[in-house]
Amino acid sequence: MAERIVVLVESDVDAPIAHGFVARHTAVIESLRRHGAVEVVGITSVPADRDRDASGLIVVPEAHAHPTDARRLLSAAATELGRFGIGRDLKQLRAAVAALRPTMIICLTWQRREVVRAVGAIAPTALFAEERLSVMAGQPLRWTFPPPIISAVEMRAQRRAVALARVIAVIGPAEVAWATTAFHRPVVVVPQSAAPVHVVEEQRRGAGFDVAVVGNFDEKRNADGLVDIIDEAARRGWPDQVRFRVVSAAGYDQRIKERAGSHVVLEGGVEDIGPLLATSRCRLVPAFSALGIKGQILQGWAARLPVVTTERSARTVGGRDGVDVLVGATPGEIVDILSGIGARDDLDEIVDAGFARLQADYSPAKVDEAVDEVVRLVTSRK
Repeated sequence: MAERIVVLVESDVDAPIAHGFVARHTAVIESLRRHGAVEVVGITSVPADRDRDASGLIVVPEAHAHPTDARRLLSAAATELGRFGIGRDLKQLRAAVAALRPTMIICLTWQRREVVRAVGAIAPTALFAEERLSVMAGQPLRWTFPPPIISAVEMRAQRRAVALARVIAVIGPAEVAWATTAFHRPVVVVPQSAAPVHVVEEQRRGAGFDVAVVGNFDEKRNADGLVDIIDEAARRGWPDQVRFRVVSAAGYDQRIKERAGSHVVLEGGVEDIGPLLATSRCRLVPAFSALGIKGQILQGWAARLPVVTTERSARTVGGRDGVDVLVGATPGEIVDILSGIGARDDLDEIVDAGFARLQADYSPAKVDEAVDEVVRLVTSRK
């Protein structure tokens, strides 16, 4: 029997997609359509979003904002109180979902875990979650962020909030252990994917050496690594003909703006990143701190580019230094790689290995396989 699937999607009106590819939830929704009729319900925590989005978003204030420890404790307390009755906004969401009479509910709400409590009793439910903030094992208690005690209180509240979820989906293998411990539910990896980019090799044989750098570089955590690499290149003297073409739909950290020039070109937002990747000679993923999965590496593989990145970013996709990526542990090592990349005789093998990894582990077919497993687990106890 065909399913009636309701998908709850958190609005990203204020978080534009820098890379120009299809948003990850779009791939999941298209895959779900193979199992039945899909109705998408958008939610937002920003009332103004509803006026800017023609689809009619439902406003649900976010319970898990993390600006301060005090706010985080208050949000945990509010989530715990939800055990005794949900608020008006969540009741509105529950009524809207119930009216659609779903046989399955998929919450593509990532951090918005409180919505599972509101809708989970209507139909079998799955939650797509994401580890954005985590406690790094082995760090001193006082210097860990978020602080372990607060994180423990917060996670306990969220675990109870998602008790009605039958399965948890995450975006990469590195998050399986976290999700299993956090939610005590079966965990399925539903990978991100990137479509191959049409490349004309003659376009990459010019005199210059353009390096594609793509991300939301208005955020400090994304900008830090790039700034350090730019500063190291400037201190040493920029490698011959190397130019960073930096794409960021959300704008730029002030430090990046101050470093713009002949070697650092700020492209702004790009609706279709394909042409830029097709004419670049290299893909730089400069994140020294990374959780989840670095989709930018997948983009580089899809465009058949050598990908230069950090140890932590490579780890998110299982990248291997000298096999399918080139890895630098420090900004200095990254600059060393960029300085010598044109003289390497193994680039074709590295590019081919990256493209093979994309097809083997991050293709639309792999998304379909993983979504099939989510559906099986959600419906197995009907």
